[in-house]
Amino acid sequence: AATVASFSFLTPIFTLTLGAVVFSEPLDRSVLGAAVLVTLGIILINRKP
Repeated sequence: AATVASFSFLTPIFTLTLGAVVFSEPLDRSVLGAAVLVTLGIILINRKP
């Protein structure tokens, strides 16, 4: 169950990638910064104490 929850946190990253590839959405610094913050949050949540 914990593994599935971790993948659900990646939904914004997958959506961002699909939007850029399929719909040619622009990837500016603010969007990439938000993606980095989401990724760091996932790493912190899954880190063992």
